[in-house]
Amino acid sequence: MIVLNFSGIIIAIIALGFIIFVHELGHFIAAKRSRIRVERFSIGFGPKLVGFNWGGTEYRISILPFGGYVKMAGENPSEGITGAPDEFASAPVEKRIFVAGSGPIMNFILGIIVFSILYMIGVPIRQSDKTTEIGYVVEGEPASSSGIKPGDRFISIDGRKVENFDDIRIWISTHPNKEMDILLLRDGKKLNITVQSQSEKIKGIGEVGMIGISPPMNVEIGDISDSFPENEDVKLGDIVQTINGKPVRHLMDILTEIEQSSGEEIHLQLIRGDTVHTVNIPAAIEIMVVDVQHNSQAEKAGIPKNEIIQSINGKPIKSYKDIEQEARKNPGQPINLTFKSGKEFNLIPEFNDDEFVKFGLILKNYIGGIYFTEHVDLQKYNFITAWGKGAQKSFSVIVEVFTILKQLIFRDISPKYISGPVGIIQITASVVKTGASGMLYIIGFISVNLAIVNLLPIPIADGGQILLFGLEKLRGKPLSQRKQIIIQQVGIGLLIFLFMLITWNDVLRIFSGRG
Repeated sequence: MIVLNFSGIIIAIIALGFIIFVHELGHFIAAKRSRIRVERFSIGFGPKLVGFNWGGTEYRISILPFGGYVKMAGENPSEGITGAPDEFASAPVEKRIFVAGSGPIMNFILGIIVFSILYMIGVPIRQSDKTTEIGYVVEGEPASSSGIKPGDRFISIDGRKVENFDDIRIWISTHPNKEMDILLLRDGKKLNITVQSQSEKIKGIGEVGMIGISPPMNVEIGDISDSFPENEDVKLGDIVQTINGKPVRHLMDILTEIEQSSGEEIHLQLIRGDTVHTVNIPAAIEIMVVDVQHNSQAEKAGIPKNEIIQSINGKPIKSYKDIEQEARKNPGQPINLTFKSGKEFNLIPEFNDDEFVKFGLILKNYIGGIYFTEHVDLQKYNFITAWGKGAQKSFSVIVEVFTILKQLIFRDISPKYISGPVGIIQITASVVKTGASGMLYIIGFISVNLAIVNLLPIPIADGGQILLFGLEKLRGKPLSQRKQIIIQQVGIGLLIFLFMLITWNDVLRIFSGRG
């Protein structure tokens, strides 16, 4: 069962509508500057709510305020063209190209503006953003079985160079059940390794490829429980360099060492600024309930926040997985949670297509009273530099879009990984939870994507219109109205087909977990 936050969905729809509105605003401004008569400029679709006429144009707000549209005189050949000088069809070819291209241009400008604002308020910088190094390899997964080790650096996958861990993640996730040729660097030497990816179903996404690797991360002290004794050597934000003398490349290194350690204490080497200090902490894992989701089974059962789970069905709990593993033993049966305070609660886990669904507990792993998490730097840029970074990011998104299109054409990836409106709204709704930075990023990303897709030379898209106008310029005359109508109808049919296809894929991903 997929649960989407209603307010998040509304914000996502409004955000998508704003992007479309900016696109149509570009067409509107260009048409007005070209002295083409605009019959209607609408914010939203459907029946009119309110509106007024000014300068020969009807300005209106329609009942569905998610986007908008511009209706120009003489724009649609099937509605008849009178030949009036202020009609779209009567305008010089250059002006029609200007009008058609202004929508995508506005989306590209919006992308630059949004990305620039994002760089001004600060962007999170992770270690994986600037490396192809492997931080953690899951034991028993394809990467481990093929001999890939932590510290290895990927150079290329299937002959395609990778620049950061996102490049690695995207290629692997879009190629489930595929043999991959990986060129990596280990101890200064290049190695060729073949890995067979496996397939895993992710709710809301579908079937994705995985080989069992994670990027490196700087691990820091994210929280200290009240039970931890006061210690000047342990502060929030301290970076963990080693545990029991072993380097820490990933959060899992700490958990693995705890599970394998037989001692009552673990030895940490911490970095704070330019200083390095050591500390010993208890080798005890505690699972704390830090929050309870609204209307969840956990809330209905009355489970309190900030309580430590001591056991599940009478067995000591050591990690989040213990809850799921115990629930899987007897599906549909209640599980008993006993807390350190002595309180006990029973919960019935929910399953869907044999996939475990959380029942509302937000948990944190505390080790010896310390919660470890990934260290993320917030990088802010001044006004001038931010604009340069915003433009650079927009152009990098363009490169990403064309790379994906190329891979689609040559069947390097399946069309099922392309999202339509339903998928975009779902993704945006989930990003809303991450805050303003995540929301700004997704608006900029979708806006630039919309600009490029609209410029593709396909019927009914702006790029298709520009192509026809270009042919008209070369031929010295436009296509006949009959041919224009046929092209328009074919374009509409193709658009409807693609819309239904990608929407169907979105629905399958959301409600069945299939790709």
